[in-house]
Order: sequence, then structure tokens, then C-alpha cells
Amino acid sequence: MAINRRQFIKRSAGAVSVSLIMPRFWMGGVARGQEVAADPNRKIFVVIQLGGGCDGLNTVVPYAEAAYRQLRPTIALPAPRGGSREAALDLDGFFGLHPALEPLLPLWTDKTLGIVHAVVTSSPNAFIESG
Repeated sequence: MAINRRQFIKRSAGAVSVSLIMPRFWMGGVARGQEVAADPNRKIFVVIQLGGGCDGLNTVVPYAEAAYRQLRPTIALPAPRGGSREAALDLDGFFGLHPALEPLLPLWTDKTLGIVHAVVTSSPNAFIESG
């Protein structure tokens, strides 16, 4: 069964949420014994690269940028507004999250999720090489 990009993003929201939580589970107790459990403030950095069909400007939406709507008249997400299921979810008054990624909002609100937008590397394997 083929799915379009919009369906993929909607179906992936839950998987992304789980993928952000699971590293803590794997690193705490299961893979590293009591070492991590003894340090609950240990920082964990997770990189999620969605290549191909993921459109970064419609995942983390610069809805307050006029050029966003001008350059994407048919695919721009609406700015946040009360009750609209199609609108971006406000993050900071300028950027919003795609509505299918609503399960990530609590992580943003409690500051356990950070977003680094519009970052590029010249090497597709840069994260692996530097690891």
C-alpha cells in the first residue's frame, strides 16, 4: 500500500515520540546498568535525520515569515489559530510545529526537546564519522 508524504508524517509522529523516549530507556538500566540511573541529569543528544520526503519548512514551520507563504502558496501551513487542526502549533511566536507532531509539544514545553532548524552538513555521514 503506497502512502503520500502527508500520511507518512501523520503516521510517523508517534514513532518519533517513542524514538525520543526510548534512548533514555535503553541507556538507563538496560544497556549501562546502574551508572546512568545514578545520574538522572545526564544529557542525551539524539539526532533524527529525515531525508527524502521530509520537508523541514513544513515540519518546523516559520509561519511568521512572510516569504514562507509567498514562496509556498499551495503547501504553506496556516499560522496557529484556535481550534484549527490544519494550522501549525505555536512554538515561540515565529516557528510552529506541524500539527501531526503534536505529541512532541509537551517535550518542547518542559524543555526536554530542542530544535535546531535549517542546519546542513556537506557530508551525509558526518554524524557517523564524528561519533
